[in-house]
Order: sequence, then structure tokens, then C-alpha cells
Amino acid sequence: SFTVPQVPLSTTPYAIVATDSATTPNSAQASLSVTPRIISLSALQGGVGDSIQVNADGFTSLGPVSIFFDSVTNSPLATVSTNAAGAIPVTSVTIPPATRGTHTIIVQDNTYTTYFATTVFTINVSKITLSPTTGKVGDVFTVNGNGFAAGVSIGFEFDGSPFANTSVTTDTTGSFSKTGIVVPTAPSGVHVVTARVTTDTATFANANYTITSRIIISPTTGKTGDQITISGTGFYPNAQVTLAYDSAALATAPATLPVRADGTFNGIFTVPGAIEGTHTVIAADGQGNVASATFTSSITAAFTPDTSTTPGYVGQDLTATGAGFKPNAAITVKLDNNNIASGTSNGSGAFTITFKAPAIVKGSHPVIVSDGQTAKSFTFIMESTPPQAPTLTTPIGLIKSKQPITFTWGAVTDQSNPVTYKLEVASDANFTKIVITKDGLTTPSYTTTDAEKLPTVSKKAPYYWRVTVTDAASNVGQPSTAGTFVVGFSWADVPVWVWIAVGFAVIVIAGGITYLLMRRRSGY
Repeated sequence: SFTVPQVPLSTTPYAIVATDSATTPNSAQASLSVTPRIISLSALQGGVGDSIQVNADGFTSLGPVSIFFDSVTNSPLATVSTNAAGAIPVTSVTIPPATRGTHTIIVQDNTYTTYFATTVFTINVSKITLSPTTGKVGDVFTVNGNGFAAGVSIGFEFDGSPFANTSVTTDTTGSFSKTGIVVPTAPSGVHVVTARVTTDTATFANANYTITSRIIISPTTGKTGDQITISGTGFYPNAQVTLAYDSAALATAPATLPVRADGTFNGIFTVPGAIEGTHTVIAADGQGNVASATFTSSITAAFTPDTSTTPGYVGQDLTATGAGFKPNAAITVKLDNNNIASGTSNGSGAFTITFKAPAIVKGSHPVIVSDGQTAKSFTFIMESTPPQAPTLTTPIGLIKSKQPITFTWGAVTDQSNPVTYKLEVASDANFTKIVITKDGLTTPSYTTTDAEKLPTVSKKAPYYWRVTVTDAASNVGQPSTAGTFVVGFSWADVPVWVWIAVGFAVIVIAGGITYLLMRRRSGY
């Protein structure tokens, strides 16, 4: 006996020759046809998706060979080239979707397609895969399965508990895809998802699904002091959950929240004081399970009255109100970056501060209300209406005034009180030659000092005086109508008729004296 050597496929038989050792050898021969064969499979059974190695020979030398599953009419699992001896290299192929049971591996010579080799592979393993494999309670996932019988109903279980009203039927290859399966309420960790044939409960496949933690808060927006409901799933059973707001621990009632056996908890917390914007609420059970949710904190504030349509005035009552600021915090109100009022927020971060509008110039002024970390900005508009001109009282009308002179005028009232007065005395009607100026007067009168004694002037060139009013918002009114006055005696003020009378009297007196002198001389 002998072993047939590894030789390539030939369409004509190989000759087997026997020769003796005589001086003249005698020989005889017979024909042997070499056919393709599958030498081995790395596994004869398994599941869809398994990778097996195929070893075969007896094919055309240096020719193409294809490996099929069940039928050469299917797409080949692989195509390779043989060596000179007609053997293929050890080739890995993947078991395609197919029903549970016996199947055929076919290796076909592509040069002479009637030459092929077969062997049996048995699918005896059903498989499922999950997508995704990790999620939270309430999430959905997809189950893909294969290696089941064709046309059978598949039901699903989570840790052995069936999913209600959730099933699928396998296709002709024993495969299926079931979408939209909802993760049930369960603690954190690894759980088993099972796909089971409903008519053959012994045929099933398992896969692992990992539940992670989740928290839900309601509402997700609010302000300091608001009550927020929080609930969690996927935590460690019977643990204690602590809450934090950003990095600071929250005080809840109680201080920690208990987790139920199914990994859930619920409670209420109060929004702490923090800057306006997005914050993170964190829940941790001390067992490595941490979940977070976003809360948007808003801060409200108002500044009244609104001066955008009706400007304000000095001394006006103003009010700053707010909610959502830091609780029990010092609240400051700044106008033009100067502190003008302060107060303290209550335990919920609310406050009301009332104050008077300070004496500032007309126009827009920034107002900032702050608790030291959060601020709200407003605009205060100061009125720009100038005060009325005053009415002058004394002296007036070329009255001769005795020094020291007391100037008086009518008091002026204005929305932005108190007002101040500016007195000007000039030697000309255009007030280009000012001799006295007094600004910032708070009463409607002024008496000159000895240092301000005025030189004598005539009525032909009197003194002129006027008063200008400025309110507390620095609005300057128009000057009053100018008044006039004179001081001291001036020959220029003596009437002409007086001079004529004096002249006539002088002439009469002189004439009389002359007459008397002449009579006296004639008596001698």
C-alpha cells in the first residue's frame, strides 16, 4: 500500500506503475483519478459569525478555487488560488446567516466547476447582539439575532422577566432584528437580555446590557429659593444618594435620599444662591454611580420708576427689587459706580430697596444692582428741563441804594430741588464788565460786604444786576431780566433846572451885593 501524494487535479487519470527487479524488468500499470477533497475544518459546529479555517487540495494547479456555504449559487465565502500541487492555503471564512441545523461547506474548482469537495458544518449555537449595550432606564435598544430556526416567534426577557407585547419572527435564514425595546426600571450594573423561541423554550440566546444612572429634575429653569423635584434611576439598590449643585453639597430634607431596591429615588431640593446661568445638579450614591442634570438659574430684578419715557429728578423715590439673588446676602445699588443704597436679601434671595435719586447731572446714568457675584444693570435718566428765571425785587428801577446793598428776588422752585442762585452785578447792560459775581447762593437774597463796596455812579451809567438759577441736576436756567440801581452822589444826576435856578440865584445875589457896595461908596 502507499499514500497518494499531493498532486493537482488532472482530467486524465494518473498512471500507477509497478516494476520488478529482474535483469530485464517487468512492469505493469493501472489508472488512478485524483479528486478534490476538504482535508479539514477547524470546527465542525458553531454559530453564525464564527470564523473557521478550511484546508483542501486536489484542485487545478495554480488555479482559482471558491468556498461556498450550502450552494454554489450563493456568493462565495472566499476565493483563493492553489499552489503548484493543487492545494489551497489554509483559508478563514465566516459562517453566514443560516438556520439552526446541518449545512454544507463546498470547495469548488473554478477551472473545472464540476470538480468540488464538500463537508458538513452544523449550526448549533443561537446568538444575539445588542445595540447599544449600555444605557439608562427608559432608553431603547435593538436586538439582532441569528442561528435560530426559520419562521419561529422570538420573545424577549430582561433578567428573566418577559417584555410585554414584544416579539419578532425570524426570517428564512433564522435571523431577526427587533428595534425599540425599552430598558425597564432596574438598578445599575450588568443585566441579561434573553431572546427565546416561544415554542421551544430550550432554544435561546443571551447578551449583557449595562444600566447606568440617570436623574431628572423638574422644572429645569428657575431661580434661587425655588423648589425642584428630582428623581433618579439606575442607582445602586438600597444606597443613599447625596446631591450637589455644581461643586457644593445641597441641603435636602432629609440630607440624603434613599435608593429603593429597583435603583430609583425621588425628592425635593431648594435652588441655592448662585450666579445666573447654567448649573449642574449631581447625584451620587457612593457606589460609583453618578448622574447629572442641567439647571438654568435666572435672576430677576427691576428698577422703578422707568425713566426711559419720563425722566427722573433729584430726590425722586426709586425702588430696586430682585429675586433669585444669593440668600441673606448684602445687596448694593450703584449709580455711576457710586454706592447709593444697600439692603439684604431674604432666605430666598429676594429684596426690595427704596432710596432717593441723588443730585447728578442730566442725562443717562448706569445703575447696577449686585449681590457681589451676580449683577443686573439698568439706566436712570435725569431730567434736563432748566429752572425758570427769577423775578428781581430790590434794588430795581435806578433806585439809589445805600451800601451795603441787599439784593432780593423771588424764590424759584424746581422738580430737581434744591436750586442755587448766581448773582451778577455789571457796569454795563451786556454784562461784559462784571464787578460782583456770587455763585451757589441757596437763598433768594444777598448783601454785599465791605470788600464789595461799589464806586459811585450816575443814573446815566447805572449798575446792572441779574440772577441765574441752577437746579440740583445741573440744569441752568435763563438769566432774569436785568435790574438797575445807583450808589452815592453824582453831580451828573442834578437836573438842569436846578443848575439854572442856582445860576439865577447866584446872579441875583451877586447883583445885590454889587448894588449895596455902590450905595455905600456914594455915601462917602
